Amino acid sequence: MWQYSDVDDRLIYVVQLCAKDFGLRYYKLREASADPGGPEVYFETEVVPNELLKRRDFIGISESVKLSNGGTFVVDAHGVWFLPEEAEAHFNQEPGKWWCTPAPPIIAPK
Repeated sequence: MWQYSDVDDRLIYVVQLCAKDFGLRYYKLREASADPGGPEVYFETEVVPNELLKRRDFIGISESVKLSNGGTFVVDAHGVWFLPEEAEAHFNQEPGKWWCTPAPPIIAPK
């Protein structure tokens, strides 16, 4: 996770949607011109406005910035990212649906 001070207004950034093999989903900040990253990166956004990055406004990012593949993502109340299909299956309590990562996301208990 990045901090306010990690965002340099002279640079442009994308956000990487990442996941550990055991289901922990997280975000990484990447300067747009830097190396794309490693095996834990599943998706990446288009360029994100620095103001959203400084606030770490994941919901705002998901609502205003597309993924680099043209798709979208959503964020739950705890900051966990989902593809729209995953969110729909999860929130409709359809446990047999697929996940885009090797393991289901770790979700806060109800």
